[in-house]
Amino acid sequence: MQSLPANERRLEVLITRPTADTAQVSVRDTGPGLPAEQAGELFEAFRTTKAQGLGIGLSICRSIVESHGGRIWLANNQPGETVFCFTLPLDNHP
Repeated sequence: MQSLPANERRLEVLITRPTADTAQVSVRDTGPGLPAEQAGELFEAFRTTKAQGLGIGLSICRSIVESHGGRIWLANNQPGETVFCFTLPLDNHP
């Protein structure tokens, strides 16, 4: 989102419960979107869409989410918008 004027930058986080034992977090931004040809490689280590990026952020996110029994995915990839979602199981014990 760095290339956008500050008043056009948006980051939204939504938390829902798609099932009684699962929480889902959706993170949406108003950045430039992602090149379609890179969408399948986003979670691989050292793959980046940024000139100054290291390409480890989403790989680390996937490792953390999966180690807690969840999953992470790119939910929407349109120009000017990107949405990532992840789910995590809930501990419903008092």
